[in-house]
Amino acid sequence: MPSGQKIKFTGTIERQIVAQGSKSEHEAIVLRPDGVAHPTLIIRIQGENPFTYPSLQQFVGKRVSFEAVVAPSGTSATIEKLSDIAVINPPSKKLAKNNGPRP
Repeated sequence: MPSGQKIKFTGTIERQIVAQGSKSEHEAIVLRPDGVAHPTLIIRIQGENPFTYPSLQQFVGKRVSFEAVVAPSGTSATIEKLSDIAVINPPSKKLAKNNGPRP
């Protein structure tokens, strides 16, 4: 994943324990990108405390889209401002057709 440039992301915001077993272990707000090709990505809002995530809590469990700058490590991304996050509809699920009679 290229670092230092803005990249558009879409996925679901979750809480996850990161840096397990280290002095830096903590619960972080992460993005689970749509698809399976990308690992989770720790997300932060520029200028906010990177360990408390106060403004990102409202997005946990929601599918979102935003542009962010990826850190050189490739494990985190910084969003410029909260208003850059857009909540979007969950992926559509095809409903199975039921052609039989209803009980």
